[in-house]
Amino acid sequence: FVDFQQQGERGLTNAPDEDPDDLSTGYYGSAYRSPENWTTALRSSHFSSAARRGIISDRFVEAILQFWRER
Repeated sequence: FVDFQQQGERGLTNAPDEDPDDLSTGYYGSAYRSPENWTTALRSSHFSSAARRGIISDRFVEAILQFWRER
């Protein structure tokens, strides 16, 4: 199991207030999305793209390194 939370804290989701645009990096958040172009109405159940970029990759790297250290 790979934990995607940082120290047990809930991460950011795709809810519009938690996934804002960051035009300085060219990132368009979820504010422009609507029920017609979104896969589910339960947006708070998904990580935001910005969160996925860091948290998920970091957690997988930590899990892989821990596996190799314990081998």
